Amino acid sequence: METKLTKEQEYDIQQFESFRNQLSMLMAQRQQVTLQLESIKMSLKELGKTSEKTAFRIVGSVIVNVSIEQLKKDLDAEQEELDLQLKTIETQEKRVTERLNKLKAKIEESLSGKSEEAAE
Repeated sequence: METKLTKEQEYDIQQFESFRNQLSMLMAQRQQVTLQLESIKMSLKELGKTSEKTAFRIVGSVIVNVSIEQLKKDLDAEQEELDLQLKTIETQEKRVTERLNKLKAKIEESLSGKSEEAAE
């Protein structure tokens, strides 16, 4: 027996798919930001070990010579910005996950109610 979905159920399922895609994109963004943060941490660690006064930095398609002190300041600022970005992404992930769980429960309840009606 074929069960026909209501317009509300179809809409809820579409919303669920949309939230799932959004969560997937947020997870990819979080992974990318985490990798960038790890790279910055490793760079700062290596800069802390060196006795050199300057280092080379790639800016676009140009390699420039900058002071270690300036490079550390720049990397610290980047790290701070990425930490903030990571917290924002994690907050968004939490909200989307909560919405997904609520919508999933609503869909399951709606569909189980539908199947009970069809069985009668």
